[in-house]
Amino acid sequence: MNNRTPKQPQNGAATALVQLLTENPSLPVIDWRIDAAGDLRGVAHNDDVDMRAVVARYAAALGGEPSEVCYQHGGRELASVRLTVVWRDVTIEVTGYCAAESLGQVVASPEHDYPASRAAILHPSHARTRRYPAARPLPGQRAAS
Repeated sequence: MNNRTPKQPQNGAATALVQLLTENPSLPVIDWRIDAAGDLRGVAHNDDVDMRAVVARYAAALGGEPSEVCYQHGGRELASVRLTVVWRDVTIEVTGYCAAESLGQVVASPEHDYPASRAAILHPSHARTRRYPAARPLPGQRAAS
């Protein structure tokens, strides 16, 4: 008879989230979800904010390089900026969505205590607006023909 408690993969993700936010209290506030496999996913959406700045803050804390994709949806050009890393044995994905024309726009905000909907930091790579075709492939992917 096996009396061991079944493994709960969500416990590791919950612990990692508490550690991440405790050790980095000035990170932008975003929505978090833990899936059944124990992966941690953070999402921020604001059409008016360059989400590269928000995701860059998480990259600075977690490591890794964000990727970005611009795409058409409902007649609008949108952008998605994503960071996926393994941190303390937990897969963490942070994604920010915004209008493509917001890339390069920076909103002045205090360094702490602010929601992601108003958060941005100035970084040299964020200082320019880039226009892309309908979709830009992720690193390592080929462009669609």
